Amino acid sequence: MFALVSANENRAFSREHSLAADLATDSRERHDLHVNDSSNFALERFLREEIAGRIERVNGRSWETTERLTFTRDLSQAITDASVEFELDPFLLLAMIETESRYNKNAIGGHGELGLMQIKPSTARWITPVTDANWNCDLHEVRCNVMTSARYVRYIKDRIQDNKLKREDFHVLKTEKAIRIHTLRSYNLGPARANRQPANLENPASEILPYAAKITARAEQFKTRFETNTTTTTRSETQIAMSH
Repeated sequence: MFALVSANENRAFSREHSLAADLATDSRERHDLHVNDSSNFALERFLREEIAGRIERVNGRSWETTERLTFTRDLSQAITDASVEFELDPFLLLAMIETESRYNKNAIGGHGELGLMQIKPSTARWITPVTDANWNCDLHEVRCNVMTSARYVRYIKDRIQDNKLKREDFHVLKTEKAIRIHTLRSYNLGPARANRQPANLENPASEILPYAAKITARAEQFKTRFETNTTTTTRSETQIAMSH
């Protein structure tokens, strides 16, 4: 038992050491991107650590160290950049990825959906401008899938907020919570089908589609952990600075 525990601890230490070294390298390499902002770097670091800590348990298979580091780096960067470019909640994107594909970038859905966020190729083609770098990209590739799917989420959210759906019960879709849940329903069911559903969405736990409730709850958990982590880190850095 002692030997087993020691081996597990060694693997955990090795994973954390490799992750820290990888993050340090990326902090130098990505100085010209969005993550040069301290808050976005903190977000990306949290996402990478969160994904690294959950991926094997959620995905259900063992990952080699290099494969895991590459994947967590690419995914955390893609989520951070997508959240900035499309003004979306990064924790929502992470929760969607975990729910849709369990971090399997090669996932194929029952209706032809592909990749981490299970978007259809036909949707990806029309939602992405031909002039965009991600037009007609490989949806099994991490950045392509996340950026394309995030663009689609932004499109759905904008249509709901601008009442382009022409709903008679539009007054119900006023709060951020209601808009988020209906956005998730639209992403899952398709906008046309979701638009035929009643918009009594204030309490996601009691609504008829558990998909939206599950993702909303998980996104809130990620957000709470990030805020707790950030507060703890800031407090520790302040104490270190004061001790010198």
